[in-house]
Amino acid sequence: MTINIPRDVRDILAKLELYGHEAYVVGGCVRDALQGKQPKDWDITSSAMPKEVKRYFARTFDTGIKHGTVTVVLDHANYEVTTYRTDGVYSDMRHPDTVTFTRKLEDDLARRDFTINAMAYNPARGIVDPFGGQKDLAARLVSCVGNPRERFNEDALRMMRAARFAGQLNALIEKKTYDAIVSTAPNLCHISVERIRDEFVKIMMNSPYCLNILIDTGLINHFPMPAPLEDEARRFAREMNLSALSFDGNKLPYNLAVALAVLLRGRDRENAAWFLRKWRFDNNTVRKVSALIHWSKQGMEGGPANFRRFVAGCGKCLFKEVIAVKLLTRVVGEDKTERALREFELIIDHGDCLSIKDLKIDGHVLMSMGYVGREIGGALSKLLDAVLDDPSLNDRDKLAQILQS
Repeated sequence: MTINIPRDVRDILAKLELYGHEAYVVGGCVRDALQGKQPKDWDITSSAMPKEVKRYFARTFDTGIKHGTVTVVLDHANYEVTTYRTDGVYSDMRHPDTVTFTRKLEDDLARRDFTINAMAYNPARGIVDPFGGQKDLAARLVSCVGNPRERFNEDALRMMRAARFAGQLNALIEKKTYDAIVSTAPNLCHISVERIRDEFVKIMMNSPYCLNILIDTGLINHFPMPAPLEDEARRFAREMNLSALSFDGNKLPYNLAVALAVLLRGRDRENAAWFLRKWRFDNNTVRKVSALIHWSKQGMEGGPANFRRFVAGCGKCLFKEVIAVKLLTRVVGEDKTERALREFELIIDHGDCLSIKDLKIDGHVLMSMGYVGREIGGALSKLLDAVLDDPSLNDRDKLAQILQS
């Protein structure tokens, strides 16, 4: 089979071969290409030593020089070139304590996690697949390279990666690999919360149904988290229906904040914020998820004025994400969602005032009218309240009359 490799990548392979070395694209890019997907990144592996790679190319920088990785820069794009290697002991269950460079491609492929990621390709020599990655890919199986327990003892996060790949490929986890996850699940407690968080997020965003694998294997019970997640994750996996977000060709947003708000919807905003900080999410994400949880629980019925107040409260920028959370958590059905979206578009089209900054009178005008200090804020709030009841009142003269009445 021929894989269409970008010109820059072909040039890197050709130059390394010109100097007498082997060079292949390897890993996820081969897997994706075999599925007919466009790879996001093209990783290169070579028999060339790091110092040789640096000598052959004009622009390089050290990425992980200790582990044999040099980044080559061509036409403002970066490509990682890693020397064939074998790994020593993983005492931290994350990185090998030592690596040994080798001249044999098969030695390098043998250290990788799953067979579907242990394939290499060179335009002249085709696919090198010593562990049956193509067969597993066709059969939709996620299988470890070699002994699964050894692979998971090297890096316990690979157990979560197995669940993610199962979701992405609509695949099953091979029995020995699955059994090894069950028996080595306690090792996950040695992995940092940041790494678990990142992998958990990828599963939620790309294959939410595979949270069931984390539950059924017991992995989720070994998260270094401040409180149990099993019930929330099980409900998330059971109820998640991303196809429900499409309306008349338009799609409500599904992003990290929406996913986290759906996951943590049973908590109040303070508890959810505390939990997310323990997960070490950034402050913007914590604030946004907390707001989504709060507003997704608020009613928006009661007529146009109440609906405008709802939109004003959560904000125009957040409104569709709030509706997405409401829909995914069954707070509203499709009919109410469609109606809310139509009403929202009317508000936007009419340019209705939804905040103090949209009023036709500002603080400077109020000061000229004799208002001072806290009186200004109180007056502006009064005007906004009136305009939310009746958008036509957002006129300078009408607003002035309201203040004088």
